[in-house]
Amino acid sequence: MNSNNLIFHKLSLIKQRLTNILVQVLGKSKNQPEWYYSNKGNQLIEEGHLSGAEALFTKMMQVHPESHVPYIGLARVAKKQQDWDNCIKYYQSCLEKFPNKVKEFWFLHLAEANIKKSNFKDAENLLKTCSKKYPESEASFVELAMLSQKTQQWQQAYDYWQVCFKQFPEKVRPLWHQKKQRVLIELGQSKEAQQEALSRIELLGGEKYVDIFNQKHDNKDSHNLKYQHILIITYGRSGSTLLQGILNTIDGVIIRGENENIFFDLYQTYKKLLQLKNSHKTAVLPNQPWFGISFINENLLLSQYQELAKTILLAESASSSQELCLGFKEIRYDKVGDEFETYLDFLTQLFPKTAFIFNTRNLKDVSNSAWWRDKKPEQVIEELSHLETQFKAYSDKHNYCFQIDYSDVISKGEKLKGLFDFLGAPYKPNTIDTVLSTPHSYSPEQKHIKKLFKKF
Repeated sequence: MNSNNLIFHKLSLIKQRLTNILVQVLGKSKNQPEWYYSNKGNQLIEEGHLSGAEALFTKMMQVHPESHVPYIGLARVAKKQQDWDNCIKYYQSCLEKFPNKVKEFWFLHLAEANIKKSNFKDAENLLKTCSKKYPESEASFVELAMLSQKTQQWQQAYDYWQVCFKQFPEKVRPLWHQKKQRVLIELGQSKEAQQEALSRIELLGGEKYVDIFNQKHDNKDSHNLKYQHILIITYGRSGSTLLQGILNTIDGVIIRGENENIFFDLYQTYKKLLQLKNSHKTAVLPNQPWFGISFINENLLLSQYQELAKTILLAESASSSQELCLGFKEIRYDKVGDEFETYLDFLTQLFPKTAFIFNTRNLKDVSNSAWWRDKKPEQVIEELSHLETQFKAYSDKHNYCFQIDYSDVISKGEKLKGLFDFLGAPYKPNTIDTVLSTPHSYSPEQKHIKKLFKKF
């Protein structure tokens, strides 16, 4: 603490002590000045003595009936107690009894209480009145946008967010981008939503990451990639989202996130259809129970599955995408069981010319993650050790597999460089550094990322 801050801190302490002394002295008399009740009541609220604050402000209402302070004090107490009826009552009394002393926060807090009571129309009317009375303030417009989202009026929410961004550009906060992103998703505007997410990161100091993202998507050069698909195969809390982020910096590559192993459902359906076809080969006439099942064309079925898989991963861009390499990461291979090898073989058919990247991490660290909170650490280690054995066994038998550990990624070691060589992609140290400094997890454990999450 520098000398100026120290002086300011000491003066604040002296002021607080003097105030406390005056409060104690005046507290011995029956009727105190308005400021006494205000200071003492606010102090009691801050200290959590809500019943005392309520009694004090009630008394103040009798001693100083001309003051709005006790109404605001009682409204604050009611809010702390989540007594929304009384909160509404006292703020409403303020608006009616003291029209010449109205403040913006009266409307905002009254609207909040009405929202808590699901009185959405009343809240909306209050916020509209507030926006007209205080057009220079962004607060009511922001609340109107968020209220519209809460009531799922997505177009109306979008319109209010547009007002916020256009009328108050100097007040724009990361939360605004985040909320507007949700609205755009609900309106089916995924590309615009993506831009809002990038704007949020940029506002938080992630300009380099945004530049990498934009440059990468402007450049579709394959750099002689060796594969058409890349699948990250792993388990929960292995650092796979970080690896996903790194691979997405490669030109011409899109690696999507998790899909709850949806392709295992396709595998089971595909396998079942082939089993039925094989079991009812002679079902060729309408007088047979399984008529037509024997006509299934395996190659045509697989081809349609491939198109479906592409649509799942690329959504509306599936038909027009010029991406050279597509993939995803998934963490639920522990649910596959004994079908692990046959399922991965199916994935090579579903995603031709594919590379499997087996991502692991120190299992003791993994087992301590909240992701596995429903299991004992020793159970997690045992189950994932078996899964890692399956990873290695499959990888050892196929040359389109690569094994990497979380420690290789964060240390930017030779193994990470080797991964890029394996894929046929250039290794860019500065780009990797930028990705490593950007949050890529729900609840990060790496120390250098934890700090970032405080602002992201």
